[in-house]
Amino acid sequence: MGRKAEKTHFVRVRGVSEWPVDLSKAGKLTEGEQKALNILHQLCAFEHIFMEFFAGLDGLKISPVRGSKTLKYDRQELFINPQTGNQARRNDQVGHLENIIKQITRSQKSRNDNLVPNIYLDRLEKNFLDALHNPFFHLRQSAEVPGQVGLFVKPGDTGPPSNLDGIRFELFSLPRRITDTEENGFLDDLTFDYKHKKRGEKEAKNYILIGLGMARVINHHCSNHSVEWTFEPNALKFEEKGKIGRMVSKLVKQSRRAFKPGMEIFGYYGDEFAQKDCICSSTSLHESTAETNNAVPGLSKDYDRGDTPLEYPVSRADSMDLDGINLEGSSPVRPPRLYRTPSCYEVYRDKALSQRRKDHVRRRDKKRKSRHESEDDSQDEVEYVGTKSSPGGITSSRRTRSSPLKQRRMVGSEDEEFDIPGIWGRPREQEEGDLDEGGDVEVLASNASSRPSSPSKMMKILNQIAQLDGRVNSHLNKLEFHENSLDGIISRLVDFKENIREERKEVERCREKQKTLMAQLKKLEKGKGKESRRDTSHSRTPAIDLEDADGDRRSEYGNRKSSMCSSQ
Repeated sequence: MGRKAEKTHFVRVRGVSEWPVDLSKAGKLTEGEQKALNILHQLCAFEHIFMEFFAGLDGLKISPVRGSKTLKYDRQELFINPQTGNQARRNDQVGHLENIIKQITRSQKSRNDNLVPNIYLDRLEKNFLDALHNPFFHLRQSAEVPGQVGLFVKPGDTGPPSNLDGIRFELFSLPRRITDTEENGFLDDLTFDYKHKKRGEKEAKNYILIGLGMARVINHHCSNHSVEWTFEPNALKFEEKGKIGRMVSKLVKQSRRAFKPGMEIFGYYGDEFAQKDCICSSTSLHESTAETNNAVPGLSKDYDRGDTPLEYPVSRADSMDLDGINLEGSSPVRPPRLYRTPSCYEVYRDKALSQRRKDHVRRRDKKRKSRHESEDDSQDEVEYVGTKSSPGGITSSRRTRSSPLKQRRMVGSEDEEFDIPGIWGRPREQEEGDLDEGGDVEVLASNASSRPSSPSKMMKILNQIAQLDGRVNSHLNKLEFHENSLDGIISRLVDFKENIREERKEVERCREKQKTLMAQLKKLEKGKGKESRRDTSHSRTPAIDLEDADGDRRSEYGNRKSSMCSSQ
């Protein structure tokens, strides 16, 4: 298949200015990949219709951001409830709202230029129908993320405890060779990185997923997050000749978290997003603190939801580390905006983030200097064997848990610090803290002086260090063996799961063939019934015995002959 020449297409966006978009990406995309991108653009624009509809149900003047920056559909005439003649609202009859959602899907299927398969449209329709049937949540403008829509628990709810039924992600993968979503016209804030291993492949490959559905309106908070989303391994199902994969991700409420009436539901996008991009009220994980007074300004409340979605502040993570699943684009240097000039909001945001990074560098240098002076690099809690002299002069060994930055174990009566360097270059006490619970090693008792008094004691201590090092290496080898065994078991389980899926598909195909053959058998039986009825009708007509007829003719001839003889 020949490669396309480089072209720049102008895609018309209703209500948005025309943006030049390089859809062919320097002529490197195949025809199948280009078709897949066009399908995904239409899919994002179609999903945004539902988001606008639900924003209207809850009386909002803005709607969530749109996944496609190059295509927008205007179907607001479908948001009118025919029973009332007005804009549909949340308190209208559920049946009427369901009909509107289904009408939106039919309007997309009936378009002559529609490229989206019906199975994708039906999945998004089902997503929002299920969200409509959840009575506990609605959309409101977020106070933590200015100018953005969030998911809230309805106020004054006296029913059963709130649940997350019907709130989920519908995820669709881009062609695997697509690595820059911004250059191909997609909003990077709605994308995830995902590793998937197809059947027969030795290693998993990276895919970029676009997160659609009601779950994508959940914003980030560093400390007040109450839900998380789970991604099943190797769950992509591919259509469109393997260019587009789809999967579902459900939300899970964190333990010890309660949904209170009127509260906003938050998730956690990851440490990198919290440090570099988050502007929530909790500053414990931010690179800058509240003293900088460099909060990113919000947008005016007067803008309309038909505005360019890039004018809205960021609500989705640029990076997320969750069991190997990352959000796309974790670099602190954002890709250039190819489609328009920066807004005033972006100018203020970049200026504020730049100042925040300068403050972070200043505090980091100060912290490094203080660490150098104290000669202590670790702030993590470590477990190590300490010695303590009893009143009778006998030294006992015990385990203590402490932070090396806050406390050091003093050996001897003169309170003089003495750290013997370990085999790996760390202090002796820290390496002893890596032992398992059953690995206590007796430490020689020290005298009144904090340093060894003879070379023989030093040699014994060094021998003990060598023994510990051997035990550590032995445990590390066993640990590596068990990890490799676990990886092999997981790989086999994944293969078994793929085999089960294939066998189920084969069973379904066999059942379909059985149904077809049974139908053919019934037709043949009906044909045989008709033939048997015709045979019975023929049997009712009297049959002539040829032998009897021949005998009658012979007797008649004999009678005639005898009568002639008698007459003579």
